Amino acid sequence: MKPTISHRIIVVLIALALGGLLGYSAGEYEYRNGQPATPSGAVEKAATTVPARTFSLMVDYGNGKLSTFQDIPFTEGQTLLDILKTKFTSERIPFATKDYGSLGSLVTKIGSQENGVGGRYWQYWVNNRHPDAGAGLYKLKAGDVVEWKFTSDQGQ
Repeated sequence: MKPTISHRIIVVLIALALGGLLGYSAGEYEYRNGQPATPSGAVEKAATTVPARTFSLMVDYGNGKLSTFQDIPFTEGQTLLDILKTKFTSERIPFATKDYGSLGSLVTKIGSQENGVGGRYWQYWVNNRHPDAGAGLYKLKAGDVVEWKFTSDQGQ
């Protein structure tokens, strides 16, 4: 039996359809920042498997001045003090600590406010709680909200 023209047309149409489907799925790429990324969907899956670790910081200088910083990145295991040193240095905010050995380091100055002036000292809260550990021992958790206050009211 000799193939008819209609059979040949059907075979060609099927070949074109299969070729088009294979070409489409092989070439299905997303572009990020003008550059081809991984096949569609892979970027989103990778992004959801490693959550970003960030926290927010507010500094109340006790004189009406406030500084706020959102979405500060950190890596697991870093302490609050580690991040403060880096952040304040990059923001050009004067910052000092004093090491008390096994008790850890105490923040003694942020900006122009120094411990002891006017009976006030730097204290911090995480998620509205006064931590039991110094900033050099406190390990950040994703989503923490840290507040530093220059105040005479301990725990307030």
